[in-house]
Amino acid sequence: MSTEVTRPISEETSYLEETVESAVLLGRPLIGEQAEIELPGYQLISVLGKGGMGTVFLALQERLQRHVAVKMLAPELAVDQRLSQRLEREAQTLASLSHPNIVACHDIMHHDGNTFVIMECVPGHLSVRDIIRRFEAVPEEVAIKIVLEAARGLAYAHEKGIVHRDIKPDNLLLVYEGEVVEDDPLQLFAAANSRTMIVDFGIAKGGGVLDGAAEDTGDARIMGSPAYMAPEQARNTESVDFRADIYALGTTLYHLLTGNTPFDSDSPMATVRKKMEQDLPDPRKGGARVSVECVTILRGMTGRNPEDRYSSYTSLVSELDHLLAMHQSATAGVGGLSYAWPRRAFAYIAATILCLAAAGAYVAVQTMRSKSNRPLSTVPAEWAGLKAGWRIDVLDDESREIGIINTGSKDLLVLDRELSPRVNVMVRARLPKAGWLAVSLRTGDTEAWRLRWERRDQEQRWLRSSGEASTPLSGIVDKEIYDWHQLAFQIHPNQVVLWIDGQLTDIAPFTPPLEVFHLALSAEAGQHAQFASLEAVELRSLVTNDQ
Repeated sequence: MSTEVTRPISEETSYLEETVESAVLLGRPLIGEQAEIELPGYQLISVLGKGGMGTVFLALQERLQRHVAVKMLAPELAVDQRLSQRLEREAQTLASLSHPNIVACHDIMHHDGNTFVIMECVPGHLSVRDIIRRFEAVPEEVAIKIVLEAARGLAYAHEKGIVHRDIKPDNLLLVYEGEVVEDDPLQLFAAANSRTMIVDFGIAKGGGVLDGAAEDTGDARIMGSPAYMAPEQARNTESVDFRADIYALGTTLYHLLTGNTPFDSDSPMATVRKKMEQDLPDPRKGGARVSVECVTILRGMTGRNPEDRYSSYTSLVSELDHLLAMHQSATAGVGGLSYAWPRRAFAYIAATILCLAAAGAYVAVQTMRSKSNRPLSTVPAEWAGLKAGWRIDVLDDESREIGIINTGSKDLLVLDRELSPRVNVMVRARLPKAGWLAVSLRTGDTEAWRLRWERRDQEQRWLRSSGEASTPLSGIVDKEIYDWHQLAFQIHPNQVVLWIDGQLTDIAPFTPPLEVFHLALSAEAGQHAQFASLEAVELRSLVTNDQ
């Protein structure tokens, strides 16, 4: 006779919460009934983790003389066929996946009335929950690296048709060999072979082996962790797709950056209700140092509706990868990130600037270049001779972001500053309707290089012009009409290296070499093109002349 197990929705509803109390590799000693558990071919050594529904052991696989992790349901729950079947389905799911950011499954065994899943044993680990407990919040660079690697693992699972449905700090591990510096989060990835790994596919959906799982278990509708799960998952677990995992990963990113979950309430159901009614809070309001670029990514991950989130893992991974590269460039002294107040507060300052502009005055805000490797920034007010049809304005009512808008001009808008090669130029661009926009490098009246983005009906294409040659560019993910493309140009005397959305897209030579140039923007007459977050940053050599 099976025992019926019913569980109310709670903050931790995953069927096996093995990381509630994470342990180091050696774990805790076996005590009581744990010391009496036998599994043929395996020697149980210690307890790696224990939750409300089961235990994960460290074990020695005797035949191969290797350490493994063994997951087992609590004995009183093993008689429930639904839970045993769910554990078996998890093993089947893991067995179908082979990725460096997903814990592997070696085998599944039945013995003495219980089911055991034999999994890869990572050499050392901290769960993301452990990291948050230890540091409260971590620097943006560390948080982005953790989330980027998790996104790569989830992207691979999605290719196999699998949605995890329970992404949260407990189910993400930082694994490493050797030791990590326990008092410095910037050193978390310094140990050998450090990487993020995803665990616990117990309530995953899809991939063939999990089809019909909800009907078998009878309670998948309430599966997930309310603090992290997407709003639509609380309504119907079976209806979710990969964008629910993106939402949960974005909430985890927020927790890493701030040390707090975004929707704290007195009860799980109140938490779910809040996220159905409210957008993710701005992480900077509590004093967290978070870049504008990171906030933009967070918003793209955590839209209340699935349609408001990233439409593919390709786009998400690309933008996370690009942001991480910007951090690494800033550390090396060749790049910069934008840190600002929350946009709602910034809108009041923006309104003042617009009033001054309307009166014919321009407010120039400039980060001066010094002997340190600070970025050389440009802002809209530095564009000379704003012509009819070009204006500095709030881009949309929702974001309240200041940018440059073309509302019909066919004239060039040229930056009133002469730039030299060896510079990074970064800008975001958006085409809200059919037409084209372009970014170009000019020497006098001559166009040395141009990147052009066209949107016609349902088709988009990119062209690069260098001298007389015009070359179509491929491999660029199309954007929806209100989505941004992140453009980055690394300009050298002899070539331009182009990144679009974090992906290396093109390398174009100059003939003759550039000495100085002006940056110019253009758009089709009548086109409502938008540019924002423009920045020009010197590329500085890491080796000085006196070394």
